[in-house]
Amino acid sequence: MENGFLERNAPELGSSESQFTVSQVLGPLPPGTIEAFRQEQAEAPTDARAEWTVFDCEMRNGLPVPLKPSERSHPLWTEIASALERQGRSGIGAALKAHLVLVIEANDECPARILTLPDGVIARCIRPISGQGEMTGAELRLLKQLICGADLAEAARADGVAHETKRTQFKSLSRKLGAHSQGELTSRALAHLLVSPGAVALA
Repeated sequence: MENGFLERNAPELGSSESQFTVSQVLGPLPPGTIEAFRQEQAEAPTDARAEWTVFDCEMRNGLPVPLKPSERSHPLWTEIASALERQGRSGIGAALKAHLVLVIEANDECPARILTLPDGVIARCIRPISGQGEMTGAELRLLKQLICGADLAEAARADGVAHETKRTQFKSLSRKLGAHSQGELTSRALAHLLVSPGAVALA
């Protein structure tokens, strides 16, 4: 793994310490980012223009389950549940084929929440900081994997490609986003993703 936040803090997948959460990754974000996002969730309209889809959940055996039974048959939830079951943990989230999934842990005011953002919106939100060109589809896929806590070797295994392929993608992605480590890359991306979407839909 490249030097940076994830190398210093992320435990090995499959270990008893692998239940790390978004709050741990949010450490490098500007103060108040997650609080601002929660406020945006509370105030945003829930119409079809929304970009994030939010599932309020309870945790069962380490995995989230929607509080509303009707949401458990939502097509997107079916994909989310399958991905999290394959991982065997909720952790930070999952990189789906066309979405990024983030798990926001419960607090005194809110239940656990699953946030999903389509790839097209991710690309648009990241565009203001990609001064060296648009991300490719492969780079976007890697960005989602890194945000969800994978390292380059894990991302390579997941996609059935060589480690050097992911390393090359990482170098290109870092250059485009002006980052020098995986930690800087993921924290910059998360900061823009959490404050850029203009609306949140409750599933």
